Amino acid sequence: MSRRSIIHKIRCILYTCLVLFVATGCGKKNVDYISDENTDNVEIVATKTLKEQYEIPDSWTETGVGINNNVSIEAQITVPDATAMCVLDMSRKQYDAKAKKELIEYLNEGKVYKYDFQYYTKDMILPYLEAAQESIDYATETGMFNEYAYLEDMYYDELEKYSTAYENAPEELILADDYENNEFLIEYNGYEYDVYIHENEIGMDLLHTYKDVYGGKQESYYGIQVDYETTVTDDSDNMCTISKENAKKMAVDFLETIEIYDFGVIDILPAYFNGEGDAGYDAWHNGYTVVFGREIDGVIIDGSKQGITNDTNMQNDIAWLQFSENTNVMEFDWEKDPGIRKITVTERIYVVINDEGVISFKYENPLVMENIQTDNVQLLSFDNIKNYFLIELENKEYYEKLRYIYCDLTYFPYKNVENTDDVAIIPVWVLNNVMYKNPIIVNAIDGSIVNLGSQYIEIISVDE
Repeated sequence: MSRRSIIHKIRCILYTCLVLFVATGCGKKNVDYISDENTDNVEIVATKTLKEQYEIPDSWTETGVGINNNVSIEAQITVPDATAMCVLDMSRKQYDAKAKKELIEYLNEGKVYKYDFQYYTKDMILPYLEAAQESIDYATETGMFNEYAYLEDMYYDELEKYSTAYENAPEELILADDYENNEFLIEYNGYEYDVYIHENEIGMDLLHTYKDVYGGKQESYYGIQVDYETTVTDDSDNMCTISKENAKKMAVDFLETIEIYDFGVIDILPAYFNGEGDAGYDAWHNGYTVVFGREIDGVIIDGSKQGITNDTNMQNDIAWLQFSENTNVMEFDWEKDPGIRKITVTERIYVVINDEGVISFKYENPLVMENIQTDNVQLLSFDNIKNYFLIELENKEYYEKLRYIYCDLTYFPYKNVENTDDVAIIPVWVLNNVMYKNPIIVNAIDGSIVNLGSQYIEIISVDE
């Protein structure tokens, strides 16, 4: 990373004071996702499709519903082409030293070095130290500390952090031996990569601004980043020569190489890059980002259609409102009270492909199957499901004036709110509007409403 981009990054971090809040919940080791009042959860043997078994229509129309009669439902109904749905017990995948080493060995073509910050060399830390000092000099010269006194401690704490790190840093990178650390420098496809293996995310990023890999419109850049979340579909300006189908095949082959299975393709989008160089900022497309979700009997779990976005903002309107119902979030003392943060256990994988091959990948919320609770669970009739949707609409004002156009039978990763390492994948019905921001999710087994606030927002301490 260049010195200029480091300065920019540090200033962004120091200027941003992010205050978070929290919600509570209850749960147990075996995720409590079924109400005994509504179902006996009897396992059945089926030969007909789900659509045939439960006599599910192609569409559902209701007008003038909701607490103020201003909600409409004009939904196309989507049902898996299957004879049964299952319930799976999952848990967060834990990467111990052995698993980390195996993943690295799938990818690496040379020596492996520890690349966590505490293993940075003096030369790697020096730009951070200099940038921190420059930020202090700038704030002093402009009088920023006079106007924002709290920033002074933040800036000097940052300077002390990098000064201490520099004093203790080695002269050369340290070879990985025990694989107990979480970041590694490897060589893949002729380039240097940072492979990171954290609690809720693993991935692989290029270490340097290789213009021949990223592309771009300028001769050189201070920094380039991949934007996984940009959903541009027009690839008329794509610099890449490979086709979408070839990109898909390459991405699938890559996941198989690192032994990640049971995922299906959600979407293939033009790979979006942005960077800053001597001529300023620009953005471009070069390749494709292949997006994967966990696949169960042909059904791909797509968190974005369950109100989940993967950026840092809470953009699920209903989840936020459901959370607020059970908390006094507006009365929180920002300096003393606990905070809240968005959480999701929905797995999502991004593999970025261009003419150079696989150039980046990210796997969010890795899970592993612990047990199949049942491979053929009894579902409620669609008439019952409709009633549960309508009752919910008639009891909550925040669904006012919405128009629902999607009604899907799918799967939902239901987290244990006491221990988010435990997850049950269960069948649900999802009623959604065009923006996928206001979903109503009904448990297809017992008819209970899935409280998205407790599923996607959790309590943390201020210190976290």
